[in-house]
Amino acid sequence: GGLDEDVSSFKRWVWVKESIEGFLQPVDQTDPACMRLLERGVSRALRNRYLSLAMGGGNFAWAGPAVVHRRIANTLIDAAAGVWDAESGIVFRTYEQLDEQRLTLETLPRHLCKAGAWTDCIQLLCDLRFLRRRIVNQLTELHVEDCKRSLALLESTAEAFFPESIEASDLDVLKRRLSEMIDFIEQDREVLARMPGITAQQATNRPPDTAPELLGLVEVEFEPE
Repeated sequence: GGLDEDVSSFKRWVWVKESIEGFLQPVDQTDPACMRLLERGVSRALRNRYLSLAMGGGNFAWAGPAVVHRRIANTLIDAAAGVWDAESGIVFRTYEQLDEQRLTLETLPRHLCKAGAWTDCIQLLCDLRFLRRRIVNQLTELHVEDCKRSLALLESTAEAFFPESIEASDLDVLKRRLSEMIDFIEQDREVLARMPGITAQQATNRPPDTAPELLGLVEVEFEPE
């Protein structure tokens, strides 16, 4: 029926619905602005249920794009049993669980970036455990693209749109860390693709005081014997 016309397969519908369950209930708290940011087929399938209520004057809180992206990011983090740590940013109880939360693994950095959550986004992109899961799931190119996209946005928009949230010195550090991660992945791409399990050890071979080297040393130190 109508659902078959809107989504390519029932399995995909179930998969995405589970990932965005936080947007679906309760109806009167669902932000219809989220709909346009979701997978196109799913947004069409949900349109009659939610958007019509909003157009009819329902009690919906319309939000700007950054707020909507932050809401999506929080839902993706919760779906993968992630938490926010004061020192490390976003961390996951078991990173292997990300293999079962493909939507989080693929799209979380992009939503954090578009939400203006620069520090959280870059900490996640520099997290070697997150990088390892992306390599295992053949998402290395996507990781490089996310790093380059975030770097470009920082260089072009961060100071204009978030002048009070990021100091100039902090901005330079974020840019440098991203550049260091891009260099690491691109120069060690073949080794990482063959043996993603040695990502941390490989990172320790990078120049001293770079993001990969520092994070690699920390992870190797706390690896179980």
